[in-house]
Amino acid sequence: MNLIFIEARGGLTTSEQLLGVINQHPQGLTIKQLSHIINRPVSMINLCLKQLSSRKQVKIQLRGMQKLVYPKI
Repeated sequence: MNLIFIEARGGLTTSEQLLGVINQHPQGLTIKQLSHIINRPVSMINLCLKQLSSRKQVKIQLRGMQKLVYPKI
């Protein structure tokens, strides 16, 4: 069995991508919208949002059954 090792490419992390998209949409986005925009699963979005929220970089509010994510102003 031959193993092929790949190298990671440089670029923005998922958290950095999320922060950029959130800052471009001050009206707020749902987690599902964020997932669609940056093409990542909702579970990964939730993990990154938890970190961004704990660092007070984003604000998350519940509106009905949806979580809306806003940039921290």
